[in-house]
Amino acid sequence: MTRKYRPGTFEEVIGQPLAVKILRAVAKNPERSANSMVLSGPWGTGKTTLARIFGKALSCENFQKTGKICLKCRGCQQWDTVSNRYIEYDSSMVGNVNQIRDLKPVFEMVTDFYRVIVLDEAQLISRQAQAACLKVIEEGSPKTFFVLCSTDPDMILDTIHSRSLPVDFFKVDGPVIKTFLKEIYEKETGKTDISDDILSKIAFKSDGHVRDAVMLMEGYMVSNDEAVLALPLDDIAEFLLCLGNNDGRSAIGIVRHKIMKHPTHQIQKSLNYLVMQLVSSHVMGSGQYLNVAQSLGERSMMLFRLVSENWVQGVFNDKYLTVSFFLSLVKQFVK
Repeated sequence: MTRKYRPGTFEEVIGQPLAVKILRAVAKNPERSANSMVLSGPWGTGKTTLARIFGKALSCENFQKTGKICLKCRGCQQWDTVSNRYIEYDSSMVGNVNQIRDLKPVFEMVTDFYRVIVLDEAQLISRQAQAACLKVIEEGSPKTFFVLCSTDPDMILDTIHSRSLPVDFFKVDGPVIKTFLKEIYEKETGKTDISDDILSKIAFKSDGHVRDAVMLMEGYMVSNDEAVLALPLDDIAEFLLCLGNNDGRSAIGIVRHKIMKHPTHQIQKSLNYLVMQLVSSHVMGSGQYLNVAQSLGERSMMLFRLVSENWVQGVFNDKYLTVSFFLSLVKQFVK
């Protein structure tokens, strides 16, 4: 389903207005831009997708006039079959210096049309191989664009960064993801009955990664079971409510039999989210978890401090320490 709903034009891309604006501008005036770009940001947010759309825009015969991919001209019609206009490499397969040297004839090819060469997951390319790319990037064909996509741009040489146009990608906001998922659900099922709660769970669990959100939606649609969207949010909220009511026995039972059944990273994320919601509810006097905030009272701020300190120390990355943290909360909060 991720392939089926992968954007094919700039207008279809969600949640990345800055990246779309930059790549659209470069495609409209390619002779005025650097011939190398570094697209960096979290996984599943559209880096490779936008690199492909950028290549398609350069191939479109009408884009420089209209700023839109027409999908009708010969360049657009032949886009999927003409491989020499857009070449994409998985850097895990071409990451050493010998492989890069073998590709130099392809990189240095002179053409009378614009080409886009994408190095996906560029952080996996060795430093020696990156150094071998430098001269090609700097002195290569003026009609060849090199696009390096990376989830870890710090692993790319500074000398490459200094020759490249930076394009930053960000996690996509929950409401944007929810709207996108609702459209997918309606197209796939012909129904409009999906609840906002399910969409919210998927958006929360995907944490701003659109590809993950689409995969979760597919899992839910195939199974028709909310269990695939299970989150520790309600269990942790129940635990905190027990703390507010000084019910240590029930709190410990929830930790052992409910909370710790979830993956550790989901517990961390859910706890961070809940604490921020509690602080907001405590300050504003409203919110989804107002009853928990009222139960804890001023101790909401104490909880915020404790979670923040332990997050910095990496406590929630270890399951044993995570259990210990919840039990220490019982000791500190229950009188």
